[in-house]
Amino acid sequence: DAEPIYRIDGGSWLPYSGPVELPMNARLRAQFLARDPSEFRDGPERSAFYYPVPAHFSGSVTGHFHSAVGGPNLAYDVAAGGTKFTHGDPVIVFDGEPIRSGEPNVITFAGHAFSEVAPGEKFKLGEFFYHNGTTFYESHATGVQLRITISMPDRSLTVPFDLDMKLVSNENDPDDPVASADYVILTNLNQPLPLEINGVRYRMLLEFGATDSFGFSTKNQFHVFEGATGRGELLGTFLPR
Repeated sequence: DAEPIYRIDGGSWLPYSGPVELPMNARLRAQFLARDPSEFRDGPERSAFYYPVPAHFSGSVTGHFHSAVGGPNLAYDVAAGGTKFTHGDPVIVFDGEPIRSGEPNVITFAGHAFSEVAPGEKFKLGEFFYHNGTTFYESHATGVQLRITISMPDRSLTVPFDLDMKLVSNENDPDDPVASADYVILTNLNQPLPLEINGVRYRMLLEFGATDSFGFSTKNQFHVFEGATGRGELLGTFLPR
């Protein structure tokens, strides 16, 4: 036989007799006290933090590539309003003559609108289109950042953050298309956001989603086969910090 008690934050312990009203961003503690300590022990104290969360998020997403890094002969271009990143020089010099052997690498980002996404619900932020081209003389990029901007007009909020993208260019092996695939690595999947609602700050959990048949993905990597143009999803989840 036990008596339930509770307290809110650092307040006094009170007997529990029915529903409890909590203020925003409060910790509720509860415990069962033995009515006969000679026969029973008190139960362990339990606690949970309660914070108000919005019912849903809605908005649109844009992206802008910037801050490319690479080797001594890095060649790159950012076009189409910042959504298209081209890198690497496909020209090889043979017997003193420059020969264009194909196309450079191209990564394009297309943002995606989202509606009524609940906190903790995975949703699509956008899509990458990655052309795995041919480059020479350490002219390819080894990394680039993508500034993601989430606009939420219904909350009068604009939320920016940077994706840190490591770019891996593999040697081409005609007998092993998987090993020959170039790929992108996201190095900051857990992204703090400049977003606060009702005193609660939020973060974004990122990952790659589905791809087409020209590539494959893991949570933090998007691979595209040599010479192909692959499509892959970028997924996100709003979570309270």
